[in-house]
Amino acid sequence: MPKILWPDATSTVIGYLGPLLDPAVFVGNKLPTPRPDKAVIIRDDGGPQIGDVRAVSRIGYNVWAETDADVSDLAAIVEAHLAGMGEANTTPVVKSAVTRSYPVADDSGQPLRTGSAELWLRGTNL
Repeated sequence: MPKILWPDATSTVIGYLGPLLDPAVFVGNKLPTPRPDKAVIIRDDGGPQIGDVRAVSRIGYNVWAETDADVSDLAAIVEAHLAGMGEANTTPVVKSAVTRSYPVADDSGQPLRTGSAELWLRGTNL
């Protein structure tokens, strides 16, 4: 089996989404304190190597906004961008599949939606 270097999926998604979203939206891997009014937090839940120079990365995402309507709209935009990552040709993502987000309760009372995506990543030979 070849030795493969895998891209950092979290950094790849954050770097891709950040410039595509409104500058008022915080995009990162953990919420800052104080919590911003609008935020997208990305988490890499791992995934299997496919066998050549590809692997699947399971990405979890949480989206916060000020109202239920705003969080629903922002989550839909995030989902659309994640779904298009495989066609962007600017990332190591060769294919993507995204689940629609759903609302969850947040201790802060701020509207929150969560979802997931699978990204097929292209690695490089070591």
